[in-house]
Amino acid sequence: MHIPKLRNPGLCRVMLYMIVILIPVAVIAAVFAVSGLIEGFPDIAAVLIVVSALVIWLIWLIRNAGFLLIVDIILAGLAADKAARERFVLTDAFSAAGAERRLSRFGRQGEPVRCATPPEILRFRSRASLTIYSYAVEKTVAVYHTDYLDRELYRSIVSSARTCSDSLSGKKKYPVIDGKRKKAPLNRSTVIVIFAKNTDVRLSGELPRLVSGNGGDGENSSFLPCVVDLGGRRCIFDSTREIYEGFGAYPAKNRGIRLIRKLVFGGKLPLAESPERVRGRLVPDTDQGLFRWISEMHMDIVKELREDKKRYRSMCDGEIVFEDGCIYLKWKDRAIMTYAELDSGSMTAEIGEIEFWDWPTKGPVAGAKIAEMKRRIDEYFGRMGYRTNYGGFSETAGKQP
Repeated sequence: MHIPKLRNPGLCRVMLYMIVILIPVAVIAAVFAVSGLIEGFPDIAAVLIVVSALVIWLIWLIRNAGFLLIVDIILAGLAADKAARERFVLTDAFSAAGAERRLSRFGRQGEPVRCATPPEILRFRSRASLTIYSYAVEKTVAVYHTDYLDRELYRSIVSSARTCSDSLSGKKKYPVIDGKRKKAPLNRSTVIVIFAKNTDVRLSGELPRLVSGNGGDGENSSFLPCVVDLGGRRCIFDSTREIYEGFGAYPAKNRGIRLIRKLVFGGKLPLAESPERVRGRLVPDTDQGLFRWISEMHMDIVKELREDKKRYRSMCDGEIVFEDGCIYLKWKDRAIMTYAELDSGSMTAEIGEIEFWDWPTKGPVAGAKIAEMKRRIDEYFGRMGYRTNYGGFSETAGKQP
């Protein structure tokens, strides 16, 4: 089946959810329909068939939960890439005055701290969190105007906005009735909007990199600069959403992106007029059908698991193999696998966190063993001239079928 295609990842995700949910519903409906058509069909037989079918479906779901989660994460990544842009073209309908009015009505007025470049508008909103994953949800918007934006002024504005945001954070307190929420971090989204009449030519080429290189982990804290270049009729900000699977804290970066879309663009980003962001995709060919892609990926994963087992059996204790962006480490009679990406510019090896055994059975790795494994991996990449950084690499961007 070639429909839906991967170029419509949102539709693919809906179809995937529907199939998983509708399988038991269809079985139940079919059994009771047949029992109603056959005279004298015992009710106990219908119940036993339904229960047996549900048990089989539940076993299948548990066995394939990991694979289905990988599929969903990849589709979510494709959806995030589809909505991301290198820059957004300011259409004729865009109004800087309208955007400023929307920005000035957000939240409540904040008091800027004394700094070299104070914001013209500083707005702040804080709401109590409804989940145990965050103590509160904070959003800060800082707005600046400049006739000419260069690299030095940009850095001064970024520093000013960060200082103002930090000064407002945590000031509003909420009654806490849940101990877990009391210990949870703040979910902070800071958006800085710079209206520039003209931009330094030397800065223009660097802006996509600069706006994506600021602080925040994306999950609990995010800092999103947004440069509205009125002379060049473009808007630049990091519009790639964090993947969210529906559990845990909602990514602070996604809240910031939604704020920019709502306040700067009035709720709708000009995607059609704007150039796509050029980056490596998890699935290069998005014209293939969902079910064909799932079938091929499942076969490739089964094949790779067999190859991994052969590799682990042939490895010596403590041996490390780095191949196709993956690190394989044999540890006595067990082994782990994690992803790695080498940055030759900074001579850094970005490595996924070590949490679970990969072979011969799954299970959590003890903290003491993790520390020893990291020392062994550090030595391995150190001999190659690389320093290591753990946890900063997205495993969904690693080895893919």
